[in-house]
Amino acid sequence: MNLRIPIIARLQGTNMEKAHEIINESGMKIFSIDDLQNAAEKSVQFSKIVKTARDIDVGVEFNLGI
Repeated sequence: MNLRIPIIARLQGTNMEKAHEIINESGMKIFSIDDLQNAAEKSVQFSKIVKTARDIDVGVEFNLGI
């Protein structure tokens, strides 16, 4: 699966740690976050970056630092 824009997944509940591990080891551009406020802030930040890049017709590639 070749994701061009990162996905932010807010995780909570049973087996949350295992879900974080699976997502982080998947190699996919998915941020697994357990705090709703932090997930919302990251979503807004990413959307601003993507919108700016599209407005000026520039390609953007995301790499996770994990």
